[in-house]
Amino acid sequence: MADDYVLPVQNDLHDGMAAARIAGYSWPEINQFVAGRQDAAAQVGYTPEEIQQHFGLAAPAGLNDRLRNSIQRNLAVSK
Repeated sequence: MADDYVLPVQNDLHDGMAAARIAGYSWPEINQFVAGRQDAAAQVGYTPEEIQQHFGLAAPAGLNDRLRNSIQRNLAVSK
C-alpha cells in the first residue's frame, strides 16, 4: 500500500508561507501579504482563476471529496 501514496505537487505559495511562519511572521501578516498580491494581480487584469492557478492552488470545489477520500485511504492503510 505504501507504493500507492503519491506526494502532492510542490506549491511555492505553501512553501513561502511556511518559511515566513518559521521566520516569525504571524498568520494574519502572511494572509495580508498574500491578499495584497491577489488584489494587485486582479487590478492589472488577471482573473481569479488565473491568480489561483499561478499560486498553485487547487479548485476548492472538490476539497471535501478529496479530504474524505484521503481520510478513508489513510484509515484503510492503518487497519
